[in-house]
Amino acid sequence: MNETDKALISELERFDRMIDCEGLVRLAAKLFDRETGGFYYSLSARDGEGFYPDIESTAQMMVTLTSLGLFKYSDAGSDRLPLWVRDGFVEFFRDRQDEDSGFFFDKQFGKEVSESKKGRNTGQAIGRLREMGASPKYPLPFERAAREEGKAESTAPHLASLESYRVWLDSFDWESEDGRKQYYAGNMISASMASIEAAGFLDYTREYLAERQNAATGMWGRNADSMAMNAAMKISGIYDDRYKYPHVEEMIGSILGIVSAEEPYSVATLWNPLVLVRNILRSYGEMSEELKEKINEIKLPLIRLSIDRCERFKKPDGGCSYYPDKSSKTSQGVVVSLGLAESDANATMLGTASMRDTMFSIVRLGDHKPLLEEYNGLFFELIGEKA
Repeated sequence: MNETDKALISELERFDRMIDCEGLVRLAAKLFDRETGGFYYSLSARDGEGFYPDIESTAQMMVTLTSLGLFKYSDAGSDRLPLWVRDGFVEFFRDRQDEDSGFFFDKQFGKEVSESKKGRNTGQAIGRLREMGASPKYPLPFERAAREEGKAESTAPHLASLESYRVWLDSFDWESEDGRKQYYAGNMISASMASIEAAGFLDYTREYLAERQNAATGMWGRNADSMAMNAAMKISGIYDDRYKYPHVEEMIGSILGIVSAEEPYSVATLWNPLVLVRNILRSYGEMSEELKEKINEIKLPLIRLSIDRCERFKKPDGGCSYYPDKSSKTSQGVVVSLGLAESDANATMLGTASMRDTMFSIVRLGDHKPLLEEYNGLFFELIGEKA
């Protein structure tokens, strides 16, 4: 093992020590709602009038707890995952699926939400149900779209034809100096990927985006900054080993300079460059020695800097807040909390389990220990006391 690999393992171990395992488990228990089987976004949402457990927060807390080893879904029926908890998770999602469209909606927000919210809700609900070996209550939107007789009712207007889809893609600003516009576009595409693929437009999307990429930076838009990098992260998920991310060497050459020059304004901005590198590694597999060397050169400084900066998002209760000084009031256009100086489900997942998993995927070294395994009894004791 070379010195760089040893340093990378040391950094991963340092990150593990930064996670307040007991505090995180106690926070999760406080956010859990026994009545619905879901999780609140934050403590201000739990205690505030008009807030309820929501789909994304529930999915995110489940990712956090399973990724960090509190329980496995295969434990269902044992003391490590009582059936009433597992079945509660399943029913929480199934109860929020719309019979007419197949999408998943939070009852408190209704159906008139953004396309990104609708897509993220549906994607996360499907993901958790599948992990638990459960099925949605009704056919999914992309399953309906695949059936000619149901397409008109279940498909968004911009996915009704290739022509309408191109008009939708053209409506985004791909060349602006304001990277928020490319990020918005990338987020919309990322949230709609299941429907885009079901409509048969995935390869077209890849080709369309490749034509509009900034070849000098390997990103989208005129600038190589954090917003352009965030947009690239969203878009990178559509590429794979068959259709690889274009101008990848230019993109890798841009990352470290951006991260070093700009402080992350949110925990998502902290996590995004790590995801971008991970997605490239996943899609390329076999790569040239030159590309491999470029990626290896940025691994250690990128991971070290990311871990250093993660500390500013930590909160005393064991979780993380979306911004350094407060949580976010909104998520995908809906109001989810009061935006106080507190942890929230989204940032806690990103700042603990997601960062950890992503760094391990990049480094591919070390022992990915189940950090919360010994706190299993504490969690179920705490949520059982709410009966």
